[in-house]
Amino acid sequence: GTSAVVDYEVVSAPVIMNDTLYFSADDGVRGFELWKTDGTEAGTVLVKDINPSGSSAPANLAALNGALFFGANDGVNGDELWKSDGTEAGTVLLKDIRAGSATSFPRAMTAVGETMFFRANDGVHGIELWKSDGTEAGTVLVKDINSGTASANLDDLVAFNGLLIFSARDAVNGSEPWRSDGTEAGTFMLANTLAGAGSSIEGFTPLTGLAFFSGADGNLWKTDGTTNGTAIVKEIYPGGTPYASWLMALGGYIYFTADDRTHGYELWRSDGTEAGTTLVSDLWPGPDGNTLPIGSVGGTLFFAGQASTGGYELYLLEGGGLFDTSSASYSGGQFQFSIEGVNGQLLQIDASDDLVNWTTIHTGTVTSGKLDVTDNDAGSHPNRSYRASVVVPR
Repeated sequence: GTSAVVDYEVVSAPVIMNDTLYFSADDGVRGFELWKTDGTEAGTVLVKDINPSGSSAPANLAALNGALFFGANDGVNGDELWKSDGTEAGTVLLKDIRAGSATSFPRAMTAVGETMFFRANDGVHGIELWKSDGTEAGTVLVKDINSGTASANLDDLVAFNGLLIFSARDAVNGSEPWRSDGTEAGTFMLANTLAGAGSSIEGFTPLTGLAFFSGADGNLWKTDGTTNGTAIVKEIYPGGTPYASWLMALGGYIYFTADDRTHGYELWRSDGTEAGTTLVSDLWPGPDGNTLPIGSVGGTLFFAGQASTGGYELYLLEGGGLFDTSSASYSGGQFQFSIEGVNGQLLQIDASDDLVNWTTIHTGTVTSGKLDVTDNDAGSHPNRSYRASVVVPR
């Protein structure tokens, strides 16, 4: 069953360390402080009242080697870097990066190997990349990317192939892909996806040895953590901006939305090659479509799509197969499409108007890598969703 362990107001995402859940919560007495739980009421306790005069507001909790890293304000040193081993005595200020009551605001904690990377402002270099090995002496600035008091505006910090990849801006370029191995020399820009200081990228989404992101030019890019291995996957709208965004990894593919100026903003997928980057479904034929991936559960991708009838509906793609839009068409109340699959696979295709009640419209065997499907009743169901599942013989 599902029940409340205790009733507290909670802020900041919780983190599991050594089979214990750590979180920031307000019990109505001490303000927001660091708590932990083993899943029982008796085992849900305050770790430490870091700021006895108010809320310390522990934020951006992240675990590394049995230590919990986070930002907190003890009321004396400002919002600074703290660590905890789960005990009151072992919960201490790790380093006062910006000395005195001013705050360095350490955030975006990201563990890579034996190092915790984060961004912070020491009051001299602006918001830049820092790292910590869990000691005060080992908590240092990695590189002043945007030299002087200007900030590098680091974002999208992701552990990848033993490196940290992230977006940052320097004194010349806008937000572009960077990498770091924890050394100043090993921290550098991977590619300039759009010349000039106004660029901005979106990402990163790792998949099978690569990390995908939306470049400042609006195209889908990939990187293996090297400059030579950072490149455009496919120019979806040659000479224009396709605005590839909302990247999501599922089943060996990266799913995303893009506008090729022929189909509108529709769902695409990529295996990391130009040939393997294709349109998944053109829900609204023509240049007016609009889709938005929401999430994935158990091999099923959920996305919001706008069909020609107007308004957004919830759609899904399941593990049994995916739409082959090269053959999809709607005419005379019939919707014809193909589902990709493995030859010899028996697929059952169901349709639904509400994602609750499903009706089987077709069952067939995959040949030549696909199963052709015709929904003869699509004209009476303008907001239909489809699912494909593998039929296992009994």
